[in-house]
Amino acid sequence: MATLILGSCGSKGDKTTTATKDDKTTTTKAEEGSEKTTTTEGDDDSEPTTTESDGGGDGGGDIGDLSADEQAFVAAMVDAMTAEEDFPLSEEQATCFAARTIRTIGVDTMKASGATPDSIRDPNSDSMDFSEFKLTEAQANDVYDNFGRCDIDLREAMLTSMSADGEMTPAQKTCMETVLSEENLRKFMVGMMMSGEDNLENDPELSEITGGIMGCAFMGMGPAMGESDGMGEDTSTTAAP
Repeated sequence: MATLILGSCGSKGDKTTTATKDDKTTTTKAEEGSEKTTTTEGDDDSEPTTTESDGGGDGGGDIGDLSADEQAFVAAMVDAMTAEEDFPLSEEQATCFAARTIRTIGVDTMKASGATPDSIRDPNSDSMDFSEFKLTEAQANDVYDNFGRCDIDLREAMLTSMSADGEMTPAQKTCMETVLSEENLRKFMVGMMMSGEDNLENDPELSEITGGIMGCAFMGMGPAMGESDGMGEDTSTTAAP
């Protein structure tokens, strides 16, 4: 998923407090206006659990305790997401998103696709290609909603990443902002999660959005590449002979 991650915005401003007593360790991370994550590790015979509660976003509520398997996949996804330099995420945002998303998809589904915590951490693996999980439309939409639930502005993060190298012209940026509307971004992300890049050409709506993105990227490159209005329409003119 355009490596999911597509990722995101955020600062490393979360606060971490760790208290240790006997064999139990409790770590609490909190950031004003964001979700709270509490992880508790018990004796050698007990399993760690994580409870997430919303501190903003648009609902979703508590997701409850996570199993040891879920914890392992969450930790791996957090490592993968926070390693993305193009889409900087705070650990708090990544933990919130990963926990909710692992719960939405299901560990059994991820294992059945061949995904493991190690493969998720591997930048050369396709384990973060969500189309491998055969998500339903409802699941894909729920994963997309997890961005908002975790205070991640995906649209702003993508637009910022695209212009980070300073090579995007003001016209291209305006074009991208038009193409990547909230509605189009949801369609694109949900479609990518369900069917992947291979089926982009088979979906008219996704093809139009992709064409628009490419059109914005090629703006100003002259008649050889054509001129686009941002949604794939060629507006270049050719002088009459």
